Amino acid sequence: TPPPLRSGRIGWLCEAFALGFVAGPAIGGLLAHPELGQAGYRLPLFIAGGLSFAASLGALLFVRETCTHAQIGSAPGVAFKTLQHALHHPVLGRALVITLFSTAAFAAAESTFGLWAQHRYGWGPSKLSICLASVAVTAAIAQGFFTGRITRRYGEALTLAGGLAIISATLAL
Repeated sequence: TPPPLRSGRIGWLCEAFALGFVAGPAIGGLLAHPELGQAGYRLPLFIAGGLSFAASLGALLFVRETCTHAQIGSAPGVAFKTLQHALHHPVLGRALVITLFSTAAFAAAESTFGLWAQHRYGWGPSKLSICLASVAVTAAIAQGFFTGRITRRYGEALTLAGGLAIISATLAL
């Protein structure tokens, strides 16, 4: 992807990821039967496992690396050295650390939200799936439609800083 279009294309990838969060909770919430106890959650788990297997198989069979070994290096430990180099870069290193912490915070909020919503509001899988699907649709629209446009207008650094500020504020709320 040419550099001027790269942020927009990453936005598309994030949009696809967010759309997966639309389908996942919606399907899981509709197929779950909490009245059956633990057994009522087996079907959504088996379907999720089957879809993950199909996606892995599809990636293995149909996705090809576009870089040659000469471009990415084929010596042992190249990946570790590349990561080490990136972490020592003054800007990229900070961005990677911030991304690690923001992703961990989002994962923590996401993993406890269902338990909190059940305790606070008595939500079961169906209501929770509607809520999570709504969040995912909003994220997909924002990432797919706005990321490229905002980046072209304000630049990558300002867009990244603004996005992290918004994520931090919403997680704090």
